[in-house]
Amino acid sequence: MFDLKLENGIIVTMEPGCRPFVGSIGVTDGRFAAVCEGALPGEARERVDAAGKIIFPGMVNGHVHGDMTVLRGLGDGLTLLEQNEIYEPRRYFLEDLTKEDLFWSRQLTYIEAIMSGTTFLLEHEYTSLGKDSVRAMAETGIRGGVSDDIQDRLAAGGAKALREDYAAFFSECREQGILPVVSSLSEEFFDEEQLRLIEEFARDSGVLITQHFAETDWRSRHIAEHFRTTPVRYLQERGLLNIVPIIGSHAVQVDREEVGMLGRADFRVVNTPLCEMKIADGVAPIPDYLAAGVPVGLGTDGGLWNNSNDLFREIKGILLLHAITGGVRAVSARQALEMATIQGARVFGLEEELGSIAVGKRADFITIDTDAPHLCPLRLGHYDNVLSTLAYSVTGQDVRDSYIGGRAVMRDRSLCRVDRKRIMEAAREAGERVLARYDPRELLRPED
Repeated sequence: MFDLKLENGIIVTMEPGCRPFVGSIGVTDGRFAAVCEGALPGEARERVDAAGKIIFPGMVNGHVHGDMTVLRGLGDGLTLLEQNEIYEPRRYFLEDLTKEDLFWSRQLTYIEAIMSGTTFLLEHEYTSLGKDSVRAMAETGIRGGVSDDIQDRLAAGGAKALREDYAAFFSECREQGILPVVSSLSEEFFDEEQLRLIEEFARDSGVLITQHFAETDWRSRHIAEHFRTTPVRYLQERGLLNIVPIIGSHAVQVDREEVGMLGRADFRVVNTPLCEMKIADGVAPIPDYLAAGVPVGLGTDGGLWNNSNDLFREIKGILLLHAITGGVRAVSARQALEMATIQGARVFGLEEELGSIAVGKRADFITIDTDAPHLCPLRLGHYDNVLSTLAYSVTGQDVRDSYIGGRAVMRDRSLCRVDRKRIMEAAREAGERVLARYDPRELLRPED
C-alpha cells in the first residue's frame, strides 16, 4: 500500500530525455515508490486527483540571503559597489536587526520559496542565529542547507579551532536533516593561507564550500591590481581549485579558457540571472559552462539584489538573457528547467537524492494548476508545449501544492506547517522599525 498516490496528472520527471505524460505517482516512506503512465494499481492511504495539474520536481534554489528579505526593495537603482558604499558603513543593518528579526526575515524567505515551488534552498547567512538558523528552516518544512560565513571565525585560530567552533553547528544541522555548508572568502578578502585553511578544513569535515565568485568587475579588478591575475587563475595557480568541491555563486567574470579550468576541477556554479541584471553584474558564460560539463544551478540572491525568491522568474530570466547575448538557442527551455531541478541537485552532490521524479528518490515535488488563461492552451503529443509553458509562462503563483519527503507543506496554496500571516506581520514590523531609524536621503539615490 502506498502512503500517497497522485493520479491523472501531467508528469514532468526531469529525468534525462523525459517527455511529459499523463500518469500517476506513488509515494511510500517519503520516497517515490512508483511512477507510471496511466493508472497506478494498488491502494493508498491518501489519494489525490491531479487532473489539470502538472506534477513537477521540487526546485532547488542554490543562493539565498534570507537576512535581507525584510528590507526588500532597498537598493533599487544601485550597483553592488554603490550599495556597499552606502550600506557597509551600517553593516547592512545587521546591528539594527535583532536575531528575532532575522529569524522572521528568513522564515518569510522560506515560505515565499515554498509557495513558488522551491523545496530545497541554501541559506547564506550573514549572522549566525545558532540553533535558530536551523529552526527557522526546519519549522517551515523546507529542506536545504545553511552556509555559515567563516570569515568571522578565522581569527580564533587554525583548523583545530575551526573544528571546535563548528562542531555544534554541524551537529545541529545534521540532526535536523539540514546540509551544513561553509561560506568562503570573496575576492576582496582573498588570502592564500586563509583560503587553503578553509578548503582543507572543509575537506576534512566533509562539507561543501560556497563563495561569491567572479561576480563583479570591481572584484575582478581588485584581483588584477593586487595579484596581476583573475579570480579563476588565482585559485588555479595556487592549487586551490582541486582540494574540495567549490560552489561558485554568480561566476560572471570568467573567460572561455577559465571555463575549461573549472570544467576540469570539481567546481559548480549557481547563477542568479535576475540579480546579475538588476545590479548590472554582467552575463555569466552559461552555455560554455554547460558545454564544459560544469553543473549549473539557479539562485535568487536577496531582497536588495533581486526582490523575489520565485525560481520560475529565474528560469525565464536566464532564457531571455542568453537569447539576447548568445542567440535564441543559447540556452533551451529544458536546460533552464534542469538548472532549477536536477542540475541544481548536482551542484550539491544530491542528484541521486532529489531533483527529479524517479523511483527511490526523495518525494519532493510540486503541483501546478494549469487552469489559467496564461497557461492555455497546454498541449501534449506532436506539438507538446509543456516544457515551454513551464519555462516561459508559469509563475510561482501557479504552484498549488508542495510535498517534501512525501509530506504536504502546502495544500491548495495554504501552508501546512506555519502561520503565513504571523510570519508576514512579524517580518513587516521588523523592516519598518529598522528603516524608521534612518533619513531616506541616507539610503536612496539622490533622485529618489
